Amino acid sequence: MMETKNTMLVYKADSVQVNLLYYGQRLLNPTELLANKQAALGNMLLSYQGQVYLQPALQITHADGNLSTKLVYRAHAVKGLGDNNKQFSFYLNDEHYNLAVTVNYNVYYQEDIIETWVTLKNSEGSAVVLNNLASMYLPVMAEKYYLTQFYGAWFNEMNMLEEELTHGIKTLDSKHGVRTSQVNSPSFMVSLNNPASEDHGELIGGTLAWPGSWQLSFQKTNMQSFTLRRGLTRLPRHIFFLMARPLKRPAAYLPTATRAKGICHAAFTVGQKIMCLKMATHQGQYC
Repeated sequence: MMETKNTMLVYKADSVQVNLLYYGQRLLNPTELLANKQAALGNMLLSYQGQVYLQPALQITHADGNLSTKLVYRAHAVKGLGDNNKQFSFYLNDEHYNLAVTVNYNVYYQEDIIETWVTLKNSEGSAVVLNNLASMYLPVMAEKYYLTQFYGAWFNEMNMLEEELTHGIKTLDSKHGVRTSQVNSPSFMVSLNNPASEDHGELIGGTLAWPGSWQLSFQKTNMQSFTLRRGLTRLPRHIFFLMARPLKRPAAYLPTATRAKGICHAAFTVGQKIMCLKMATHQGQYC
């Protein structure tokens, strides 16, 4: 259970997997949610396997050519990083292969910011093909979803466009390399049930801490559920070798949840400051 001043992110782990139960405004009694066996919205990090019909957050071709990856829960850890900051790490392993995935969260209590990133370690004994690994995967449930994106170029920057998401997959991406926001921005807002308002409503905002090509993917299913996936632009082929250090994906930021658009803008500003400070301090740590 991860909490900021106004929001809460709740996962539940069993002997097999970690499922998202809730992301939104802080609950007075979250124990009732934990006791509800029907509350799960989806997997923490959906991998390509079996009958998965949603766009996966992780897709690998293993050393023996197998395309399926089944992640199982191994352990988790919580580390205090100060009075205002905690780090949560969830350790997952493939059920059949020597492949380890760690899903990390940094929670900034006062700022209402949740930072998340994923690391992958291959010990299969040979190279694997990494087809896709998102920095963040978030399932959501509502009746309607309204996406706000930002676009523009020189002398006409940061135009805002809102649209209702229909069934299928909506993808925003940039292949401009270091010109990350030259045409469109890796920041977004998704308003739940109603168009976004400045002073009321349920809204999820986010951005990606990466000075290069990126991709945002939003999928609405026939069951009215919704998944959000963020990460680097998908590459046709990415070989990850046995002796390489663990691969770290860029961090994604969730500045706010179930709060008005005006408040989300303020949280975005704080999130951008945190992101810039971290990128200046840890140059060269992303692959």
